[in-house]
Amino acid sequence: MHRRDLRLLDGGWASDIRLDSVAVAPSACLFTDDCTPLAEEILDRSVTMGAAETIGIMTRLVEETIAYLKQRRQFGRALAEFQVLRHRVADMHIRLDLARSAVLLAVANLPGDPDERRRAAAGAKVIADEAGLFVGQNAIQLHGAMGMTDELAIGHFVKRLMVISADFGNAELYLDRFA
Repeated sequence: MHRRDLRLLDGGWASDIRLDSVAVAPSACLFTDDCTPLAEEILDRSVTMGAAETIGIMTRLVEETIAYLKQRRQFGRALAEFQVLRHRVADMHIRLDLARSAVLLAVANLPGDPDERRRAAAGAKVIADEAGLFVGQNAIQLHGAMGMTDELAIGHFVKRLMVISADFGNAELYLDRFA
C-alpha cells in the first residue's frame, strides 16, 4: 500500500491511496453483482450534499457581506447606502436562490428514478459551484483587501467553496451527466 497525504486549499486533508497486489477472498466481497448502480447513487448523493454545503456557505457570505456594508462608512455614509453595492448584493442573492432551488430539486430526486436523480444532482453541482464562486468573489471584492485575510471568515469560506467545486469532478463532467 502506498499513501500520499495532501493538504487542501481550505486547510483540510486528503490522501491518495494505492493498493498493489491485494488479494480479496470471495467471502470478503461485499457485492457479488455489478455495483455500478450503487456507486452512481453514492456519487449523486455526495454531489448533492456538497452542493447543499455550498448553499450554507453562500448564505453566510451574503449575511456577512451585508453586515459589513452596513457597518463600513465611506464619504460619511454606510457602504450599504450606495446603489451600485446594493445591486451587487442583489445579484449575490439571485445566484444563491437559483442554486438553492437546484439543490432542493436534487434532494427531492434522491429516492427517485436513477436517471432523474443523476440529472438533478449534476444540475445542482454545476449551478451551485458556479454560484458559489460568484458569491465568494463578490464577497471578497465588497470586503476589499480584508476579504482574503485570515482574520476574516470570508477568505476561508471562499477556499472551501473552491475545494467543494473540485470534489468529484469538474463542471464539464457534470454537464455531460446532465445531458
